[in-house]
Amino acid sequence: MTPQTTGNRFRIAALAVLIAAGLVGTAHASEAKKRIKPACHLVTDATDDAKNAASAKDPSLDIVSADVATSKTQLTAVIRVAKLTTGVDPQAPLGRVWQISMAVPGANAGQLVVGVSDGPFGVRDNDGIGGKVRLDPATNSVYVTESLSVLASSFHAHIINGKTRISQFIATATAMIQEPAVAGLTTLNLPGGATDNAPTGGVSPSIYVAGTPSCLKVGS
Repeated sequence: MTPQTTGNRFRIAALAVLIAAGLVGTAHASEAKKRIKPACHLVTDATDDAKNAASAKDPSLDIVSADVATSKTQLTAVIRVAKLTTGVDPQAPLGRVWQISMAVPGANAGQLVVGVSDGPFGVRDNDGIGGKVRLDPATNSVYVTESLSVLASSFHAHIINGKTRISQFIATATAMIQEPAVAGLTTLNLPGGATDNAPTGGVSPSIYVAGTPSCLKVGS
């Protein structure tokens, strides 16, 4: 056997060991990813507590839970309610707003708020920055998806996956007055209208690290 043949055999054997180690490492990484429990129900709330000044209940504003999730380019929020209706809400005929506020380091006043406005003039993101919104009566869920780059330029909310820690979640649902404005639509407070704040009397202790797997699909 020549020295060259022996050297080739050693190189082939070493290459085989490296490939095997790589396959094992990939398998371990895949298994570790599978074991990560998705973030879910960052906000939870008792039901049957969305009432107006006359104590009339509005299940469309009765928050059950809420979540936030991010990809590299988008943030999606969902607010789930007891029973979502579309069209005119008898308890909130002039409009409704669902939104979730959260603490984001560097954002204006340290807070970011995203949400959905629904009423006689249509359904849109409550910030008016071009977000995608969806009301889903089948799952009693209200969705809004915003571009991370737009959130950064509009509110200085620079969200980076794997780094930004988002916390202090508060979800709200309120009967409002929706009306046209120069730049689209606006909402005004409706005195005595039904409202729900979740969690009741405080903020959620949950923390979401941007990019963490979630039960909420980004872009929903």
